[in-house]
Parts: sequence; C-alpha cells; structure tokens
Amino acid sequence: MKANNRGWVKNIAIIFLAVLLALTFFSNTILNASLPEVSGQQAGGGEISTAVRGTGTVASNEAFSVSIDRTRRIKKVLVRQGDTVEAGQVLFELEPTDSNELKQAEATLADLRYQFNMKLLNIKPNDYRTDEVAIARLQESLNDAMTRRDEAIVAQSTLEVAKAADFAAQDKLAEANDEIALINEQINALNAPVDPSTLTGEVLRLYNVWQAAKETSKHALRAQEDAQAAVNNPTSVAEATQHMATMQEVVRGALNDSILVAAEDAVKATYVGEELALYEDFIAKKAELAGAFSSIISRELRAFLDYTPHTAPALVAAVTDVKNADAMFKAAQDALTIAQGDSSILPNAQEAYRKAQRAETDAKEAYDVAYEAENKELTAETAGKKSELNAKLSSKKKDLVAIQRAATDAQTALQKATQEANFTPEQAEDAIKSARRALEDKMLQLETAQDSAATTAAITDLELGKMRKQIEDQELEIARLKELEVGNDVTTRYGGTVLSVVSIAGDNTMPGVALATIEINGKGYTLSFTVTNEEAQRVRVGDIATINSWGANGVTCTLSAIKVDRDNPSRRKLLEFDVTGDGATAGQNLDLSIGSRTQYYDMIVPNSAVREDSTGSFVLIAQDKRTPLGTRYIATRVDVTVQNSDSKSTAVSGEFGWSAFVITTSSKPITPGSQVRLVG
Repeated sequence: MKANNRGWVKNIAIIFLAVLLALTFFSNTILNASLPEVSGQQAGGGEISTAVRGTGTVASNEAFSVSIDRTRRIKKVLVRQGDTVEAGQVLFELEPTDSNELKQAEATLADLRYQFNMKLLNIKPNDYRTDEVAIARLQESLNDAMTRRDEAIVAQSTLEVAKAADFAAQDKLAEANDEIALINEQINALNAPVDPSTLTGEVLRLYNVWQAAKETSKHALRAQEDAQAAVNNPTSVAEATQHMATMQEVVRGALNDSILVAAEDAVKATYVGEELALYEDFIAKKAELAGAFSSIISRELRAFLDYTPHTAPALVAAVTDVKNADAMFKAAQDALTIAQGDSSILPNAQEAYRKAQRAETDAKEAYDVAYEAENKELTAETAGKKSELNAKLSSKKKDLVAIQRAATDAQTALQKATQEANFTPEQAEDAIKSARRALEDKMLQLETAQDSAATTAAITDLELGKMRKQIEDQELEIARLKELEVGNDVTTRYGGTVLSVVSIAGDNTMPGVALATIEINGKGYTLSFTVTNEEAQRVRVGDIATINSWGANGVTCTLSAIKVDRDNPSRRKLLEFDVTGDGATAGQNLDLSIGSRTQYYDMIVPNSAVREDSTGSFVLIAQDKRTPLGTRYIATRVDVTVQNSDSKSTAVSGEFGWSAFVITTSSKPITPGSQVRLVG
C-alpha cells in the first residue's frame, strides 16, 4: 500500500516539472503574442527638401457658360463633351412652348387684376345718417333742457314774488285784524262793565246771544287760523288721520256722561219757555250726541251750548271743554281734508269767520239798543265816541273783507307758483350739462369715425395706387419677357471646345444655370492652389514649378501671382500659375513643387515618428532589455526639437544616437513604458 502511494506522488512531481520546463522555454512566445506590434527604422543623417508642393486643376483662361434666362424643357442635346463647335452653332433644341417665366408672369398679372377688382368691390360708401339723426335729437334735447332752464328761472322768480305777495297780504290781514281788535278794545273801554247778574228779561237774553256770537266768532277765527296753518305747513295724510283720531278721543272725553249730567243739574231750573223745550230736546238726544265723533257737534248741541247761561261754574267748564274739543276736532278734520288735496277749506273758514263776525256785530248792536233803552244815563259824549268807533269799525270790517280776499288770492297764487317751481334752475343746469355732454360725446364719436374713415380711405387709395403700379409693372414685365422669348434653339456665341454638358434631354432649363461650358480656343490656361504664409515666403513670381504628375509632357507651369487666400486671409496665400504647352488641357489635375531647397541634417526621422502632446514634440524609441528568457523591447520617450521637415522626413535633435530604433507605427496605441514587439 505504501509503495503505491510513493509511485503516485512521483508521477505528479514529474508532470509538474515537465509543465514548468515547457513554460520556461515557450514564455517568450506566449508573451509576444499579446504585445503591440511596432515598426520603424534606424535614425540617421540625411537631406531635407523644402520645396512647396500643391495640386491644382488646369482651367482655361477664358471659358463661358451657355445658359438662357428662361425655364424651358430640353428636347434634344446636339453636342457632347470635347466637341469643337463654331459660333452660332445649335447646341440644344427646346420644346416649342412658352417659358415658365412668361406663364408665371401672366398668372401673376391675372391674380393682381383679381385682387385689384376685389379691392374696388369691397369699398363701401360711408353712411353717417344714423349718427347725424342721433346728433340732431341730442341737440333738440339740449335745446329743450335750456328752455326748461329758462322756464325754471321764471318759475323761481314767480315763486319768490308770490311768497313776497303772500307775506305782504298776510301781514296786511294781521294788521287789519289788529286794528279791528284795537277799535273793539276802545269800544269795550267806553262801555261800562256790565254785570250779567244785573240783567233781566230781554236784555239778558240779548246779552247771552251776543256772548254766544262772540264765542262763535272766536272759534271761527281759530278755525281760520288753523286752516291757514294747515295750508302753510301741510302734513301727510297719515299724520292728519292720526291727529284727527286723537281729537275724536278728546271730543269723546268732553261729551262723557258725567260732564253732561253736571251741566244738566246746574241749569235745569233756569230754562223756561223756548229754552226749556230746547233743553228737553237736548236731553232726548243726549245718547246720540255723546257718540258724535266723525263730524262737528250737532246743531242741537251747538244751540244748547250757545244759549247756556254763564252763572253756573260747572256748566261753564263743561261748555268750554266741549267747545274747545269741537274746535280742535274741526281743525284736525280740516287738516286732513287739506292733506288730501282739498283747497276749499281755507276759503270756507275765512267765509265762516266773516259770517261769525257779522253775527257778533249784529248781536252786539241788538244788545246795545236794548241796554241803552233801559240805561238813559249814558252821556251823549260816550254815545258819540261809540258811534264814531262803530262807524270806524264798520269801515275796517268792510276793508277786512277785501284784505281777506286778497290774502286768499295771494295764497292761491303761492300754491300755484310752488307747484310750477318744482323743477329748480340748479336741476335744469344739471340736465343741460348732461345733454351737452351726450351731444359732445356723440359728435366726437362721429368725428372719430369720420377721421378713421378718411384714414382708411387714404390707405385704400395708397393700396389701390400700389396695386395699379404692380399691374403696370407686371404688364411691362410680360411685354419684356415676350420680347426676350428665345426660339426653340440654343446656340453658342463663340467657337471653341465643349468642356462639359450639364443638361440632358427632358431637363428643364433654369435662369442663369449653365447648360454647357465652352472653352474659347487660344486664350491659355491657369492653375492655382493655397499654401501657408511661411511657404509663400520661399517662392517668387516667375519661378517655374516642377510637375510631378504623369502625362504632362510639354507642359510648363510658371508662378504668375501670389494673392491672399480669401477663405483664410490671415494664414494662407493663393499661388496662381500660367500653364503653357501643347499638352495642357482644361480640367487636368497637376501635382507641382516649387522653390525647392535641400539641406543636410545629422538626425532625420520619418514624419510619422514625430509625436506631440502638451509638453512638446517627442519620439518613441524601442529600447532593448535583456532577461534570462530573452530580449524585451520597451517604448521609451525622447523629447526632440523639430528643425525642419518636408513631405516625408523631419530633422530633429534630441538625446538619442544613430543606432536608435525610432517607432513609426504600431498595431495598438502605445505609451512611454509600454512593452512592444518589433516586426518588419
């Protein structure tokens, strides 16, 4: 068992040593298979030629292009490249149709005429009748507003006059009433105080009638004053209705049973004859009288109150309350009637007051006659004064009637003037301003529309003028095109050699585009190419170039001009050559060299060996390195300075010798320090 194990270990050791030996012998071959392959040459001395080289195309000094300025279809091509042609010879035959330019020009003219006619049809006359009618109506409104303003001024003036007249009439009425009151006071002063308790019989009755008439006159005056106040200070219907309801409650209180009973008990024993019958009638209608709220006090109650004696204080108080309540209720009722628009209340009150005054006067006179008949002791002097005052009083009362009528007329005129002056001059001025502003706005709107229409019309005229000019120009263009229409043949003006034929049968010609190029015989040839500014400095006008191309026997190229290259004026120049000799032909490509200079350098390398990076120029040399397994080659960088170069080689200087192998090409990209394999 142990012998078998030692045999197995021995075999493994033999195999391992065999593999190791094989790897040792073939390591160089395996490694080289993966290395970049490089080629190059030994560095050494040599010459650098500094000739300027370039390639150009021979061109005729004078050639022209055959073209027409119309678009026509080519029917036949009658020449080929290289043919010799004579002046006037037919080169191309065209289809017998008008040119596209003439057709297009005629179509353009038709379109211009159509647009012009459409422009004329779209011109509409300006119609301002609606605006003018609106302006006329606004002017009428302004005139009406000014007329209303004038009327308002007149109405306002009339109102002021009416107010002054009413004030004067009322003042005069008050003055007349004051005069009458003064006369009455004077008459009363002449009359000795009369104690009603001393009066009896007919005199007492007449006294009571006079006192009742005085009371009636007083209430009539109060009713007139209340009516005047209601006219001067009118209230609303609602307020007047509320006030009348309040006065109804006052009448209700004045006519309650307790007051009437008090009056009945106080005077029952004083009534005799007609008075007793009147009292009994009052008692019978007491219930009806107590509920009379919607009208003035009934005739029966009024008669009873008027004939009531003034000896019972309770009765006097009852009578006074009832009469005052009656007066207030009557005033409230009149105020409501006035608020409702009835203008007859004040005149009626004034007429009632006049009647009451006459009744008072008549009652007073009757009482005075009866009283004087029983009192003879009145002196003639007192009677005379009283007669004079009574006459004066009668005259004043007559005058009062006219004054009251004038006051009524003034009040009526004031009411009318107030109604007519409801539109004030200030309101009228505001209406005028609004009407004038509306008129001015409308006129400005019309003016703006007219200005805009005028501008539009001017623009339209300009556009029409422009369109007319375009039509005229197009007509002239068509006439010119018709004059210039070529026939169906395209000929050459000069004789020479056909350098090229661009078009074929079926093509359309284009204005200015060559159909063929013809070289005019005997005019010579030229050739040109560009060089750097440095290269241009090495040549001179007159230098003869060396032709490096085949098939140029008998051709001479002489430098005729050095010009600035228009494509790169700062860095390059254009060299122009005169090409002579029988072997020169247009279109020939020639490779030239000129200004050749040769110089020997100690170290030259192929141009492909020189490399550059950000630090400068350098070359890579294959430096050998010996190892136990063989020689290895390492790409080593050597910085160089470029001294000169030509199309093949570059003269350099650097830290390497002639025997150095300079790398020119590699199968893979290499960098300094890379291991490489030499080939070739």
